[in-house]
Amino acid sequence: ENYNSVQGQLQFNNTSVDATKFRWTFGNGDVSNAEKPVQLYNNEGTYGITLIALNEKGCSDTLSAEYKFMVKGLFIPTAFSPLNPLEEVRLLKPVGINLEQYRFEVYDRWGYLVWSTDKLDASGCPTEGWDGKFKDVLMPEGAYLWRAFGVFKDGSIWGAENIGDSSHLPKSKTGTATMIH
Repeated sequence: ENYNSVQGQLQFNNTSVDATKFRWTFGNGDVSNAEKPVQLYNNEGTYGITLIALNEKGCSDTLSAEYKFMVKGLFIPTAFSPLNPLEEVRLLKPVGINLEQYRFEVYDRWGYLVWSTDKLDASGCPTEGWDGKFKDVLMPEGAYLWRAFGVFKDGSIWGAENIGDSSHLPKSKTGTATMIH
């Protein structure tokens, strides 16, 4: 999955023995005769994939599998401006889709938590953004540390890689966003 770091792009590993011809169908209308094809899925859904492999005598063997593709992601802006009239610039608001669980926290330069949210809509998109205020007072310009956690609807975890076996723990990612007045 994610062949060449492209979401929805797969390279198929053909393990046929003594086959000389191949016929792939990918469930989206595309076909291929390649031994190890690469296929890009653009739309969410469940796709039935079939490989018919033939040997030099024309004997065939068929293998079918199902692929469930879900567009997923989470992006945190690097700057925002609370006095700007445009909401997408005014708020420090993460952009994501198909999140099942999520938490976003903002800290000041002394490590004090000034804002957090875990609100998602039915599509798994974050619904709230930080307006740069703490207790209704606009905070000073500068860099603010954020920390985010996320688990997608397919069970995969968003975030930085942790050392050791931590597959059962939510992973977190941190960064900074600059507030500009």
